[in-house]
Amino acid sequence: MPVGSTRAMLEHVASAGRVVVAVGTAVTNAGRAVPFAASSANGGASWADAALPVPAELTSVTALAVAGGTFTATGSYGSTPGHQNVVVWTSPNGSAWRAAEPAGKGPDRTGHPGHHRPRRGGQHADRRGLHRLASR
Repeated sequence: MPVGSTRAMLEHVASAGRVVVAVGTAVTNAGRAVPFAASSANGGASWADAALPVPAELTSVTALAVAGGTFTATGSYGSTPGHQNVVVWTSPNGSAWRAAEPAGKGPDRTGHPGHHRPRRGGQHADRRGLHRLASR
């Protein structure tokens, strides 16, 4: 369990060779839900935990995959039901994570700020954007 947490749950697991990574949510002593990862570089003999950087209040960690030696996790955040945002984290080894914004957020090709347009089902990222991030 991560330091400073009262409880934690690992929800998704992926492995590449002897590297095993699991992601989930911990609840801090202050009652805040935060995403975290647990990783093992030796096939599960020993484990280390790491925080997943969150741009805002987390709702959930939704998936974990590994391709080309890079671990990619996804999650959603935001407190308005039906208008949640997507966050994508990547890590080369499961112990150091970086957050990225899906396509459609941030400046567009013309330099104008991106717009927060709800897509089907209230989602703000499309699958093509997530696949592009996962392949980086």
